[in-house]
Formats: sequence, structure tokens, C-alpha cells
Amino acid sequence: MEKTKSFCLIAVFAFSAFLLSSVNARAVSDEARRHMDRGQAAIEMANTPADLDDAVTEFQKAIELAPVWPDPYYNLGMVQNKMERYDDALKNLKSYLQLAPNAKDAQEVKQLINKIEYKKDKESKIKRVFELLGSKEKIDCKLVSKENKGANSARNWGSPFAYFWRKDGVLGFANILYNNNYQDDASKLLYSGYMKGRQGWSSWVPVRINGRSFDFNYSYVMPGINGREGGSFVTEVSGKGEIISLDPIRTKILFTEKVSLFVTDTGVYRKQNEVYTSEILDECREK
Repeated sequence: MEKTKSFCLIAVFAFSAFLLSSVNARAVSDEARRHMDRGQAAIEMANTPADLDDAVTEFQKAIELAPVWPDPYYNLGMVQNKMERYDDALKNLKSYLQLAPNAKDAQEVKQLINKIEYKKDKESKIKRVFELLGSKEKIDCKLVSKENKGANSARNWGSPFAYFWRKDGVLGFANILYNNNYQDDASKLLYSGYMKGRQGWSSWVPVRINGRSFDFNYSYVMPGINGREGGSFVTEVSGKGEIISLDPIRTKILFTEKVSLFVTDTGVYRKQNEVYTSEILDECREK
């Protein structure tokens, strides 16, 4: 509840100045004003920036009905900035200044435009880093440091970026350690049909990206070794990472491996409780 109140307060504060009358306000129809009010209501009801789609729709309708009225352009640009839709925000805030060059808040809006352009530049650089991942011909990466925790945490991770691969243009992580048939084809299925009820195991999983952060998870099956009743170990792996520097490109990734099941050849399942973690710092440079 506190988060909701905080968001609404920020939204109301950010939009408190734009209701001042503008030079073109007299020509605005009641219907255009109605959509402005509805957009305001949508802002007040929003709990997160993701809830602002309705406000965007209402302000866009106000612009259609009153294309020379500056206020809805300002509102729309402010909402889109909150939603991190920077290109759209810049377009609408600049339209506001064109329609109301002598507005009392013109200098503040110009300063906001400068800030949005900076955020857009940073976002472009981060996007470029993710585009480079999985392109071995474009980027060189090396392991800077690694810290292992857990009883058997001697996982032989090198640079994690050796495992990033693209499949149909999508960035993914390839579990190539246990693929004896690996031949530069990370999309090849590893364990399809390996165990009953576990069809379609894959050596490639997509990476989820959120700003500077990314994560992925997958499972793999490894045959029992050293006479440990035969069978197979089922291990769940999760990776959570973040770009901590853009020049040079530096990332920190935390891998967590949990041996969840031991499956014998006779089909008997036994739960395991072994968790290993590796925190890895990597550095990459564009070729």
C-alpha cells in the first residue's frame, strides 16, 4: 500500500503544473478536456508505471481532438518518461515547447529533455552490450574473479560469456559442459527423452533482460558416477547477472546450482539438498 501511495504522490506532483491555462486553451472542446480529466484519473489510480497505458490512450485522444493544445502533449510526454518510452517522451515534450514556447515551465521542460536524452543514450549503450553477447566474432571476454561456495562447488566455470549463444536472433545461455556431441550448435537438444516424463530437455535457454540486469534458469541431467547406484542427477541452475560497467564492459553473475533429485536406474526418486553457488566477475571488450 505504501508503494501505491508513493507512486501516486510522485505522479500528482509531476503533473501538478500542466493544468495552467495556455494560449490555446480557449479553443479546446469539452470532449478534449474530458479525455484530459480521464487521463488524470488514470494516473491517480495507477500503482506502477506499467499501469499508465490508459493514461496514454486518454491523452492521445485529447491531442486528436485539440492538436494545437499544448497541455496534453506535456502530460503524454511526462507519462511516457515514467514508462521509460524515451523516444515518445522526447517527441511530445518538444511538441509542447513548440506550441507553448513562452510557458512558465519552459526552462524546466528543456532541462527534463536533456535528462531524458542522457537516459536514452545510456539505454542505447546497454542495448548494444546485450547485442554483442553471443557474438564471439565481435567481443572478447575474460574471467576476472570467481568465488565458489558449497561443499562440492568446484564447477569449472570459465568466462560465462563463452556460454552465451544466439538462436534465431534471441540471446540465450548454452549448457555445453555435459554435451558430448557439442559441435558449435548450441540449439541442439541435449536430453530429449532421457528420462520418462522429461521430454525436450535442451542445452539452450533464453536470457530474460530487464534494464542492466538479466537472468536465466535451466535444468540438466548428469549420469551417476563413481559407482553411486548408477542413475542420474537432476540439477537446477539459475543465473542472475548485471552489467556493472559499460567501459570497459564488466558484468557480475551469480550462479546457483541445486541438485534437486537423484533418479536411480530403476526409477526410484530420492531428493537431494545440495546447493552450490559461484559469483563471477567478467570483463569484455569489443573487437
